[in-house]
Amino acid sequence: MPSISGYKKRLDLEDVPQLDSLNSAQRSFSVLRNKLELDKSKSSQISTVSLVKALISTTWKDIIVTGLLCLVSTLAAYVGPFLINTFVKYLNGRRDLNAGFLLVSAFCVAKIVAFLAHRHCEFKLRQAGIKVRAALVAMIHHKGLTLSSQSKQGHSNGEIINFMVVDAERIGDFSKFTHNTWLVIVQVGLALAILYKNIGISSLASFVATILNMRILKLYGWEMKFLSRIDDIRSKEAHWLYKFIFTMALSNSAFWVAPTVVAITTFGTSMLVGIPLDSGKVLSAVATFKNLQDSVYSLPNTISKIAQTKVSLDRIASFLSLAELDSGLVEIVPRGSSDTSVEIADGNFSWDVTSL
Repeated sequence: MPSISGYKKRLDLEDVPQLDSLNSAQRSFSVLRNKLELDKSKSSQISTVSLVKALISTTWKDIIVTGLLCLVSTLAAYVGPFLINTFVKYLNGRRDLNAGFLLVSAFCVAKIVAFLAHRHCEFKLRQAGIKVRAALVAMIHHKGLTLSSQSKQGHSNGEIINFMVVDAERIGDFSKFTHNTWLVIVQVGLALAILYKNIGISSLASFVATILNMRILKLYGWEMKFLSRIDDIRSKEAHWLYKFIFTMALSNSAFWVAPTVVAITTFGTSMLVGIPLDSGKVLSAVATFKNLQDSVYSLPNTISKIAQTKVSLDRIASFLSLAELDSGLVEIVPRGSSDTSVEIADGNFSWDVTSL
């Protein structure tokens, strides 16, 4: 065992359990490189779209599995709000033991399924993010070793390290937000269906209130301008960061208040149009608003991550499009097969900036 060996001797690489080949960085790097080389054969430049397609090809199985898990988790999470009204009616009416057992079992099973699906989805998304980050780091490192002399003049070692440490990490972290955009639509649709079942036409008031509260998203349209300003004018970095943080705080505050505003609007509309509200309908609506709060709250953060990831993808795609050394100019022989360390044949050296 590695832990026992650690008391007796220094741990070697052989003592550390190896990753499965499907999760290895070598496999992710090979898939990404092959896909980019295929796209580069059709076009001399690597665009952001082609880079995104290549990254998806490295984790497409994880994306499909996590998408299904997210859908199952979302559907199971809304079983409770859907059955609360039925459960309250059961408590207030004639109690059938079998019916009560089925209702309680449905609540328990739905909660367990939602929890397991959500946790496993988070695990798989983190795993996919690590694969993407490892593939990008390996690709950037390989590109840095094969850059031409002219290309190296425009990118220092610090910039290349920044691509691996900051941009690759940011793209890998985006895996946690992969399904948020379409999940919000599914969750809002389920919430409206449950509200319409319980309070009828008043559910439209909740939809209108949700749309009005979502107008605060327009504040996030400034983020790209903030990022470009920070890149172009370093002297004003603190000023733009202050505005960005202030905008984010204002947006988050608005989204935390939004479910309360939606609930007040919905119940107020029900009272005005004469729709009776009993305890079951109110509890079901409140539980629905609670589920909706988490999904709607994550939306502004998702939009922020999309903007930041887009900037990182553009930077890496631009770096991977730089000119490389001609691979046919260098021949590497096995170590120990020759007494000569370096041999240059017909070398042509120049200080011309256009020379490779």
